[in-house]
Amino acid sequence: MAMNVPLGLVPSRTVFHLGLRGMRRRSAALCIANRLLSTSCITPKTPLPRRSNPALSWPGLSRHPCSPWHHRYSTGPALILDRYEDLPDNYTDKEGLSFRQFDLTDAEVKRIFGPRIKGTNANRLLRILHGRRVAGTLSDPSFHVNTAQFTQQDKDRALEYLRKTVPVDEVLNAGLRAEDELRELEREAQAELEGVSDTAASDPDVPKPNPVYGESAIDRIRAENIAKRREQERLEALEREEREKANPGPLAKLSDRPREISPRMQKWMDQATSDMKEPPKMTHCERLLPGTVVVFIFVAAAAGFAALYTPPSDRDRLFPEVSAGTATIASLIALNAGVWFLWRIPPLWKVLNRYFVLVHGLPRASSLVFSTFSHSEFTHLVANMAGLYLFGTLLHEDVGRGNFLAIYLASGALGALGSLWLLTLRGRLMYSTLGASGAVYGIMGAYFWRYRFENFRILGFPPEPLAGPQGLGLLGLIVGLHIWGLLRPGKMTMDLTAHMVGMATGIFGAHLIESRQSGGGKTGWPRRAR
Repeated sequence: MAMNVPLGLVPSRTVFHLGLRGMRRRSAALCIANRLLSTSCITPKTPLPRRSNPALSWPGLSRHPCSPWHHRYSTGPALILDRYEDLPDNYTDKEGLSFRQFDLTDAEVKRIFGPRIKGTNANRLLRILHGRRVAGTLSDPSFHVNTAQFTQQDKDRALEYLRKTVPVDEVLNAGLRAEDELRELEREAQAELEGVSDTAASDPDVPKPNPVYGESAIDRIRAENIAKRREQERLEALEREEREKANPGPLAKLSDRPREISPRMQKWMDQATSDMKEPPKMTHCERLLPGTVVVFIFVAAAAGFAALYTPPSDRDRLFPEVSAGTATIASLIALNAGVWFLWRIPPLWKVLNRYFVLVHGLPRASSLVFSTFSHSEFTHLVANMAGLYLFGTLLHEDVGRGNFLAIYLASGALGALGSLWLLTLRGRLMYSTLGASGAVYGIMGAYFWRYRFENFRILGFPPEPLAGPQGLGLLGLIVGLHIWGLLRPGKMTMDLTAHMVGMATGIFGAHLIESRQSGGGKTGWPRRAR
């Protein structure tokens, strides 16, 4: 194959490689001629191996390896190849080539390799090594990964067995492979040069070769440099266009402009972000005990406040024209909204992330209480405050301010503690939670437990004369939905554990208040039509 490549760049292969191919063709021709003139092919002085492969024979032809047909026909399922030219297109080093008609038996494997290797692994090693002998890659280190699991002793024994039983001209195959690789490199180099020449020929600024003397080396180098410069200018133009799209001019709409982070904002973000790659190594006791002690102390203080609280008279109240329930609920909503507003101030992110978010991998005891007043998203805040206003004003009228605040605060803190316990024991330390959902569900659970045997209609449904579900049925529905959410596979976005623990705390608090009022001579909770 002739190629327009300078002679000094191409290694000479006319003597070695053409000689190898000539030797192969001459050997095959001699065998065919002798086969036609006599009944046997020229055989070597050394006899064939005693365990010859039946796949190397064909009726009427010699089974000697010098026959050019011995690898093309087979009476068995395996096709034994020994020449580089006959490698199939689907050959891979991982699969190898068949080295005999049938695989070695366990007894044969034990006799060749010893008892340390299984029969399937030994046959796989033999196929891989035989394929490398035919493909000329026996000494190529890039393929050693497929035989890395075998010891060098096993490889040596496998090669020794193959060289005794399956004769292959490994030197010839390696030379032919090197010739093909060299030809491929020459083809790629020529294609690259032709591509540069085509680019230069289409550029009017590139000097054209002299039609009389042809193209000189200087002209070729100059053309290549100009083509490279043109390509660099094209890439710079594309980069400039993308940069203009990313940074539009002053006439572009504000919504189309990308939001850049100022150095000051980046500083605040870095201060509020931890550099830890994973949660610190702590025992369950170290992670759970401090928060548990603080929460139980906090719940005990809330219960003591409910027992000792005395409502002030209208004359001592700050807003006497507003009912006590409305004032309490409005104060709680203002407190949650105030913490949400603090999240809009970047310099405070460091403090808020430390004390107003419950991080399960590194929990702080105070965050179990403060996180119940924290909302980073407005929709989260609105949803929780709507539930607090809807059920809080109704429950406040029945239990009073002291009992209401005790249920609200205890439900939020115990809900956060329940979430910490469950996720820590399950090993999900990468989660962080915040929000008043546990406290709101505690108020909801206390209210429905208060009217557990009364019927409710939601937005006028069901219509008369049908009776709506009882409060106990609504509680069961809420619990069932949360259990289904906990068991459902997928990523959790809501802290369902805090909801359920908070609701259970509310129910328990309502039951205690009801028992205390019944023991004090009262007839229990007042009954109202709902």
